[in-house]
Amino acid sequence: MEKWKKYLQSANGGSWNQGEIESKVNPSLEEVRNLLRCVSGDNPDFVFVAYAGHGEWKRSTNIELNPRGETIREEEFFNLAPRQIICLDCCRGVSQIELFDEAQERMFSATVRSSIREAYDLRMMQADPQQVILYACQVGESAYGDNNGGYYTNNLIRQSREFLPNKDFQTVNYAHNLAAPLTTNETRRKTGRDQHPDMVCGRSVSDKQLIIGVSTKMFRLF
Repeated sequence: MEKWKKYLQSANGGSWNQGEIESKVNPSLEEVRNLLRCVSGDNPDFVFVAYAGHGEWKRSTNIELNPRGETIREEEFFNLAPRQIICLDCCRGVSQIELFDEAQERMFSATVRSSIREAYDLRMMQADPQQVILYACQVGESAYGDNNGGYYTNNLIRQSREFLPNKDFQTVNYAHNLAAPLTTNETRRKTGRDQHPDMVCGRSVSDKQLIIGVSTKMFRLF
């Protein structure tokens, strides 16, 4: 999940602090449930959950946590906060692809990063309370990837940085709608298989939707 950590800590991703991000590799079921209880107990305003690995459909998405075969149902990740994004990319691989400009990241001062985070938080709290669930594929399909990671995750992060004219933020709805057909086409081109990313969300107007990206053009670099 290194790609998500790097993106969230980047300026476009909202300048999350390292201490705000918890990453687990092959955790036990007990470990995950303890973490979820701690997160819920902190009463956060917003939570972002990302998963990459194996999964299957049994009336809902069933996520495999580790090589021992321990699983957890997606519902256990729901309602951790009033505003929440859950991205489930059930495929193999950790990406080493460069999804943002690290040289540009080094140009942002601590003051600018603080301003970016403040703008990110204000816009996030402007959104309606809602749960947005992103799936890398539809029920009955498989999610695909290669050594660079899951096709859907890579496309979603890229499209989180594609902003509409005169827009300072990228909504998760719009980023998904851009990433979904790109993923379908990429999977078909590389594997000959079908993969259609899906999303479950409310019907909030765009200014009240959750965001997944921040444009840095409105901030001075120093």
